[in-house]
Amino acid sequence: MKLRKIVNRIIALGVGAILVGSMVGCAQPARTFATEEEFKDAAVAEIDITTDNQAAIDAATEDLFTQDELDAKVAAQKVIDDQVLEDYKTSEKDQADDDATAALKASIFYEKDDLGLNSVTSFSLDDSDLPWLQDTKIKFDNEKIDIHEELIFSGLGVKTSVFDPEFEDNIYLTLETENGMEYRYYVDDEIKIGDISRDDPLEINFNNNSIEIIKVTSASFTVVQGETVTLEEGASKTVTIDGEDVEVTASIISDTAKTVSIAIGDESATDLSKGESSEVGNTEYEVYIKSVMPNEAGELAPDRVTFRISKDVEIKYEAGDEVIEDDDRYEYTIDVTDEEEPTLNYLGITRVEVSDDIDDDYKPITADEEYVFAGGLFSVSISTTEVTYFDYDFKFGEKDNVNAIKITSSDDEGIVIGNDEVDKIYF
Repeated sequence: MKLRKIVNRIIALGVGAILVGSMVGCAQPARTFATEEEFKDAAVAEIDITTDNQAAIDAATEDLFTQDELDAKVAAQKVIDDQVLEDYKTSEKDQADDDATAALKASIFYEKDDLGLNSVTSFSLDDSDLPWLQDTKIKFDNEKIDIHEELIFSGLGVKTSVFDPEFEDNIYLTLETENGMEYRYYVDDEIKIGDISRDDPLEINFNNNSIEIIKVTSASFTVVQGETVTLEEGASKTVTIDGEDVEVTASIISDTAKTVSIAIGDESATDLSKGESSEVGNTEYEVYIKSVMPNEAGELAPDRVTFRISKDVEIKYEAGDEVIEDDDRYEYTIDVTDEEEPTLNYLGITRVEVSDDIDDDYKPITADEEYVFAGGLFSVSISTTEVTYFDYDFKFGEKDNVNAIKITSSDDEGIVIGNDEVDKIYF
C-alpha cells in the first residue's frame, strides 16, 4: 500500500502526526486517498481515454512511497517529537530552578548597589530587607511581647589606591569606624529588667542561639544555656556536649519538696529546685533546673524534670565582653532605659575593630573575601560591576558652512538625545 507524499509541515508537538494531501494556496479542500488503486481510479477518471494514458498514469503514481517508508518517517518524527518534549521539560525545570534560586537569594541576600568608589555608606536592615531577621512576638510573664532584629552598618567604605596607595589595583571594603557592623535584638514592648528572674526567665533567640536570660542590669545580662533535657524519675539519656557523649539520670524527684537529684555516673547534684544551678559532683558538667513536675497522689503520670546541662550552664555577660574568647573584634552591648524602673531596650553584638589599612591586625577585604559576623549570623562582601567605557572625539570645524564642534562616539549609540541614540552630534 502506498500513500501520496504531499506533506506540508509537521507540528513540533504533533506526536508523529503527518499531514497528508494538503496543498498550499489551493482554494478547494485537498483530497486524500487511502490506497494506490483509489488514487489511480480518481486520476484515470479525469484522463482523456482517446489518447495514450500511460504517461499520465506514470506521472500520477511516481511520487508515492511504500508502507516501510511511511513507518520510517513516523519513527523519525517520533524521535524529533520526543526530543522536543524532553527539551521543553528541561527548559521548564531550568526555569523553575532559576525562579527558586532567585526566590531563595531574595530571602537570604540583600544587595546595596550603585556604591561609588572612595565613598562611605551607612544603613540599617530589618526583616523587610532580610526575611530571616526576626520581627515577631515572644512570651514573657504570660504576656506576648513584640521584638525585632536589626543589622546596623556605619562607615562602610569602598576604597581604592586613590585613598591608600598600598591598595594598588584592588578595590577594598573597609570598616572606617568602631561599631561598623552591629546586631541588635530589640524589645519593642515594655519589659522591666527587675521582672526578669530565675522564676520568670526571658527566653529568646539571640544571634541565632536559643538563650534563657535570668538576670539583666544596666551593664550586664546573665543567661543559662546548654542542652535541654526532660526525664522521668529513674530514666537516663545520653546527650552530646562539646563533642562528648554524657549519660545523665534523673535519680530522685521529690513529690513533697519538689526537688530533684541529677546524676552522671557515680557523681550527683542533689536537692535542686526550679531555678537552681549546680555542678554535678566532681564532673565538669553543670545543670540548671527549669521545672520540676512531681505527680499528685493517685495520678498515674510519672514524675518529670526539665533541665539544661552544659560545661558552663550559667554565664554572665558584661557590656564590652568578648563574644568569642581571644577575639577582640566583637563585643556584647546592652541598652536599658534611664528610669526609676528601667526597661530593656536591646541586647546586641558589635564589631569594634576598624579595618581600613593594609597593616591593620584585621585588614580590609577585597572582592574575593568577606567579613563573617560573630557566630556566623551573616557575612558582608563586595562585588564589582563590569562597566563598558566609550571614547569620544571632539573636533572643531564646519557643518553646512557654520562653525561647529563635532563630537563622535566610539559606540554607535554612545550619545543619547531625548529618545534617540546616535554616534555623533554637532554644536
